[in-house]
Amino acid sequence: MHSHLRWAAAVLAALALPVSSEAAPRISLAPVRGDTDAAVTRQLRSALCGDFECVPISKVRTRGRLDFAKVAAQRVAGVLAGTVATSRKGGRALEIALLTRSLHPVWGRSYPLGRAGALSRESVTDIVDQLKDRLGGVPPALARVEPRPPAPAAAPPVAEAPPPALAEPPPVAAAPPPVAEAPPSPPPPRPRSEPPPVAPPRAVAEPVAPPARAAAPGAGSPRVRLLAALEAGAYVTQRKLSYEGIPAGNTALRGFEANLISSPRFHLELYPVSLLTEGVFGGLGVFADYGFSVGLKTSEPAGGAKHSTSFSRLGAGLAWRLLPVSSSRFALIPAVSYQQLKFKIEPLAGVPIAGLPDANLSGVKAGAGAEIPLGSAVSILLGVGYVKWTTAKDLVGDGFFPGGSAYALEAEAGVSVALSGLLSLRILGEYSGTKYSLQPDPSGTYQATGATDRYLGGRAMLRAEL
Repeated sequence: MHSHLRWAAAVLAALALPVSSEAAPRISLAPVRGDTDAAVTRQLRSALCGDFECVPISKVRTRGRLDFAKVAAQRVAGVLAGTVATSRKGGRALEIALLTRSLHPVWGRSYPLGRAGALSRESVTDIVDQLKDRLGGVPPALARVEPRPPAPAAAPPVAEAPPPALAEPPPVAAAPPPVAEAPPSPPPPRPRSEPPPVAPPRAVAEPVAPPARAAAPGAGSPRVRLLAALEAGAYVTQRKLSYEGIPAGNTALRGFEANLISSPRFHLELYPVSLLTEGVFGGLGVFADYGFSVGLKTSEPAGGAKHSTSFSRLGAGLAWRLLPVSSSRFALIPAVSYQQLKFKIEPLAGVPIAGLPDANLSGVKAGAGAEIPLGSAVSILLGVGYVKWTTAKDLVGDGFFPGGSAYALEAEAGVSVALSGLLSLRILGEYSGTKYSLQPDPSGTYQATGATDRYLGGRAMLRAEL
C-alpha cells in the first residue's frame, strides 16, 4: 500500500516539474568553399547541429543561390558561410560569416587551420559561443535540465500530501523511505547548466573581428561569378603595311604607315549561366568588342592631298571564365570569336591612291586570357590569340593578287587597378600582326610573295562589373 503511494507521489512530482517550451534556433550551414575533403564542413556540422536545429542548405536556395525569402519561410535564424583561404605566408585559414536577412554579414571572423586542415577545439568552441550570443542558442539538453533543480523541494510536499496514511502508525514510521528516495532525483549535473554565464567573456572578444574582414566572406561569394561587365575607353595604335619578295624595279605596290590612329573602344561581357549555377559552367558567357577611328586622314605620296580614312575592329563570341582556385581572383579565360577588321581609304573626287590596297579582313579567332591578382586592388592582365582570316580583301582576290592566304598573331598585356565599388581601370598594350602569303599577279603589275600588316598600340578602359 505504502509502496504504491510512494510511486504515485513520484509520478505526480514528475508531472509537476516545469518543462521549457523554448526551441533551439534554426540555422543552415553552407558547404565551406575551398574545403576539398569537406573536413571543416563536417567539423562545423558536428559541433553546431547539437546546439542548433540544422536546416539543409538546399531548402534556403533557389537555383543554387541563397534565397532570403526561403530563409524567412523556413524560420532560419542565420546562415553560416565560409571559405578556406591561403595567406601569403602559405598558411590556411577559415574565413567565416553569419548572414541573417541579407548578404551583409552580421558577424565574421578568421580562424587558422591546423596542418591536418581542421579547426582547433578552441576555435570550434568560439564559433559555437559566438552564434549562441547572436542567435540566442540554447542547447535542447540544457532546456530540459535547467527546470529540474526545483524538483527536490517539490518532492516532500507530494510525499506528505496523502493524509489517510498518517492515521496508521506503521505508515508514519515508513514515511522516511520516500524522503530517502528523493535525493536520487537531482542526478542532473548542475555544472552543465552553468555554461551560459561564460557568455560575457565572448562579448569582450567580439571587437577583435574587424567589420571589413567580416564582410569579406559574404561579399566574396556573390562576386565569384560575374553577371555582366561593361568597358568604355580609348584605343590608340600605329599601322605599318610592308611587302616581301618584290622584284627590283617594281614600284606598283605602295606600303602604308600611320603613326597615330585614335578611336573610341567599347567592350561588353554577359554571363547569364551564372544565374543558374555556381559551378564551373557559371563562367560561360558571351562578349562583344568594337572600336572605330575618328577624324583619320591619309595623305597622297605625291601632292599631299588628304583622303578620308576609316578604321574599325569588331569581335564577338564565346568566353569561359574559369576560376581554378575558388578562394582567389585568379582567372583563366579561353575564348573563340568572329573577328572583322576594316581599313578603308576613300577616293578623292573618285580617284583612289594608286597601288594602295584597303584592308577588309574577317575570320575566326581562338584566344586565351589570364587575370593574375597581385593584391586586393591590382591584377596583371595577359592575352594571346590566333586569327585565321577566311576573307583577306583587297590584297587577295580583289584586284591585286589572284589568290593567297592570311593569318594574324595577337598579344596584349597590362594591369587592372580597382578604383571604388564595382569600377576598375584597365591599361593594356596591344600587338596584332597579319601575315599574307600571296600568289603573283599573272599580268605582272603586282609582284610580291608576301606582306605584313602590323598594328601596335594600346588602350585605356574604365570597367564596371555586376
